Amino acid sequence: MMRVKAHAEVQSEQDLADFAKGILLENEAVEEMSLNFEKIKVRHETRGKLFGFIPLTFSQEIEVDTEGDDVGRVTVRKPWYGLFVRSDVSAGDIEEALQGKDDHKEWIDVLSVSAQAEVLLSISNVLKTKHDMAQAAIQNIR
Repeated sequence: MMRVKAHAEVQSEQDLADFAKGILLENEAVEEMSLNFEKIKVRHETRGKLFGFIPLTFSQEIEVDTEGDDVGRVTVRKPWYGLFVRSDVSAGDIEEALQGKDDHKEWIDVLSVSAQAEVLLSISNVLKTKHDMAQAAIQNIR
């Protein structure tokens, strides 16, 4: 049985790929991940409210820039009807998780595989927290 490394133990591209697979297995909200030299992308399932009152489950994509002038910029892409949906995960949530790091723009600019693993872990933790809160709210309604 393969043990998934902690983000601090990630030293190579293969370690990073294995770490990403571990996050995919552990976090049921995460659907897909993409890692390259310019961006980290995570597609996940989230809940929202269409027009503020109709419950809805949909996929959205989180992008974190890892190169250039926009290093550390977080973008959340919603489906075409996203204008009418209020979701439980925002770019501000992800930015807040990254702000906990010491000067996150310098930290992410290193582009080391362990830094990318830490970004993935931060995103996964936010998504898991939001997903668990939504599940608990549903359980409380029942």
